[in-house]
Amino acid sequence: MKPLKFDLDEDFEAIASLESVINKTSSKKRKVRSDAHGQMGQTFLDFNQKDLGSTTCVDCGMLYSKGVDSDEIDHMRYHEKMTKGIFSFAGWKNERIIKRISSKDHITLIIQGDPASHVNKMRTILEHVDKDLGFIETRSASAHFHKVLMYISNKRCVGCLVAEPIEEASRVIPSADPSVPIAYSPSAIPTSLGIS
Repeated sequence: MKPLKFDLDEDFEAIASLESVINKTSSKKRKVRSDAHGQMGQTFLDFNQKDLGSTTCVDCGMLYSKGVDSDEIDHMRYHEKMTKGIFSFAGWKNERIIKRISSKDHITLIIQGDPASHVNKMRTILEHVDKDLGFIETRSASAHFHKVLMYISNKRCVGCLVAEPIEEASRVIPSADPSVPIAYSPSAIPTSLGIS
């Protein structure tokens, strides 16, 4: 077996040239993407991990991007609000239960003159429902209502019916245009109660 020969001068030159290549490449600036607010942040690489990318939460229904800090924070806040927040309903001492469906399900009635905590909870729920339904003009905080029925299941409000005094309404009629699902009659008729 032949002994290996090393030329120290050649080896030092190779190491020095390798160090210069490393220094040149590491001194180059990385491209960093800025978000909509102009803040700089490095993006993530997707190596086909199952936990990255857009996903829909099965509990709260929010679509968000895993791996993006701002999306995960927004999801955490929304998830908390939806699972424990405005739709949670622990009940009241003087709650007006009009129908008990099961040990965990019942229908509660709220009318004008009820305690402020009842009315405020109802208004918070209605504001959220109006927003989700896309109503441009939501009910004002001082709006009058006649009766509100809330369906409570497992200490959460899962349904709401509002009966309010109105003066006139338009009939819902079949639409002649298939692209418009709902049409209203052009003339209003007098009425005294609106249900939504």
